[in-house]
Amino acid sequence: MSVWTVMLLVWLLASLDATFVGFRDAAGRNPRVFKKAWFRRALLRGLALGQVASVVVLAWLGVLAWSLDATEVVDLHHKVGGGMVAVYLPYAVVVLGALSVYKLPHPDVSSLATVLVLGPLTLLRPVVILVGAGWGLWQAPTLATGSSVVLAAGLMLALEPMLGRRWRDRAPLSLPPEP
Repeated sequence: MSVWTVMLLVWLLASLDATFVGFRDAAGRNPRVFKKAWFRRALLRGLALGQVASVVVLAWLGVLAWSLDATEVVDLHHKVGGGMVAVYLPYAVVVLGALSVYKLPHPDVSSLATVLVLGPLTLLRPVVILVGAGWGLWQAPTLATGSSVVLAAGLMLALEPMLGRRWRDRAPLSLPPEP
């Protein structure tokens, strides 16, 4: 894969993950019956926070490229990104497959997809992030790649707590603020 392909895949996978984090943060927190707009805002909130994380990591890569040999930084991070994609892409395919099954009109099948696939994969998300980061770093272990991998993985792991902070210290059945 080319450098641009790897970079695009890592960005797409991080964006998709952040979007789903936004949904998970909002799911079950609103007593309204009609929640389409609520979930749309939650998805966009997660996506926006994921883009902030992506820009921070990209800025750090720019600093590394500016202060070190830019060609070497790009080559090393190309290897790291390829390793990360090797872990994150299969995980994303399984999640998207379960979501496509979830959309089937049969409630038993959609419930089964949630209980057997989406639930456990949500619990495994931090492990998958760390395994992908570790496998990527294994491909090109240097101080420069280590710093960017730790930054990226740390930001992705921080998305859920950052989004969830709006729910802390709130009564369980109180309505969230309207936008």
